[in-house]
Amino acid sequence: MNHLAYQCHVILNESETLNSLKDEKFDITVVDGFNPCSFLVAEKLGLPFVAVFPGTFANGPQVGIPSTLSYVPREELMSLISAIVQNQVQTKFENVIKEHFPAGSRPVLSELYLEAELWIYNTDFSFEFAHLLLPNTVYIGGLLAKPAKPLSQVSKLLLEDESVPKMSDICMNLSLRF
Repeated sequence: MNHLAYQCHVILNESETLNSLKDEKFDITVVDGFNPCSFLVAEKLGLPFVAVFPGTFANGPQVGIPSTLSYVPREELMSLISAIVQNQVQTKFENVIKEHFPAGSRPVLSELYLEAELWIYNTDFSFEFAHLLLPNTVYIGGLLAKPAKPLSQVSKLLLEDESVPKMSDICMNLSLRF
């Protein structure tokens, strides 16, 4: 996480770029839910934000998603090592915040996570434990999936040819062997 804090320091020092972004008068920003710096940049620009998280609900408790025992096993309990790493991450970014935000209006990362207008998770509900979801939380599993392309002529001919073994035949044969 050192590199993320360092990158954040460099980005927040780019006052010309930040001023240029402010001058554009954007309505909202889309931030990376994994990188705490993206929340700080949105805060610096004074913009509301939508956070996109690239995977499962690893940050559920941070963003206020309830994880009651009746729904979710006690997976959110941190080990000692996890707690130390999390504390180091917070400390690294606290130093960046102290340097780039005035004393009276310093944001707190844990509060910034709760300010997202919308949390988008690139996962599928079937990969997750059942969760109570907040109204500002959505799944968009399949974000990286591409639509199917039409079959080429060669593929069509192979599918129609009875002498060529089909994938379903091959899979069935393999499963019968084991």
